[in-house]
Amino acid sequence: MNQHEASTNKRGVRGNAIVRRPSSRSVVVPSVALGSALLILAYRSNSLILGLVGLGFFFLAFLFHLTSASRFFREEVLASLVESSLSAIEKLLDAGGYKGRGIYLPAEGSLGYVGVFVPKEEALLRLPDPHSLKSGRFFIENPAGVYLRAPGLNVLELFERLLNLHFRASELHYALSTLSKVFTELEISLGFDYFVEGDYVRVKLDDLIGRGFCAGVEQQFPGICERVGCPFCSAIACAISESTGRPVLIESISISPSGRSVESVFRMLT
Repeated sequence: MNQHEASTNKRGVRGNAIVRRPSSRSVVVPSVALGSALLILAYRSNSLILGLVGLGFFFLAFLFHLTSASRFFREEVLASLVESSLSAIEKLLDAGGYKGRGIYLPAEGSLGYVGVFVPKEEALLRLPDPHSLKSGRFFIENPAGVYLRAPGLNVLELFERLLNLHFRASELHYALSTLSKVFTELEISLGFDYFVEGDYVRVKLDDLIGRGFCAGVEQQFPGICERVGCPFCSAIACAISESTGRPVLIESISISPSGRSVESVFRMLT
């Protein structure tokens, strides 16, 4: 980020995850350590009770490890679920020569759902004619581009069903706060921090499901994240667009070297 980089000042508003669930390591490691200590004490004191308690801690660690989110929803499974859709989008954009970055358009005034307009010109930020969107056209002529259903729209609609709410009727900070709660309580990520400054929204996700998921997507589909977004960043862009009623652009996405943290910057257009 450059001049618009989010920093803590009077103009910005910061938020974070309402709930942070512990990682499996934060429970497994202490349980194993405590269980080992109790077993050693049980051996030295010849105490059956201490031995049973120590074994109980080992069982707790093993049970938590088996039921952790990473066991049921591994990176490989998640990648396989989104690979086909991202591959189809990439082939469509490349074949049609659509080199611009996608602009998220709110459902109101378009086809009734949040869509992404990807222009042919790389630096073009001009919005398409509303009449072209309402006509249901897939390919837009003025300006030249393609109008796609947002990759993360189904994710956002799932959140709306689970919470029995509509992001379209919510205020921006409430929408982001709600997303932070959903991401952490459903263990999609262990952390969801956001910062709003002017027209920019900065979101940091820690330990996203499959720690190398975003890095793997970017490696397999170079540039796709900033052009249309993966399902998770796309869902956030959809929520911002719906709550503000404004077009949204994924300004940048930064992935840490370890792949454990992802920082996304969204820009609300006028």
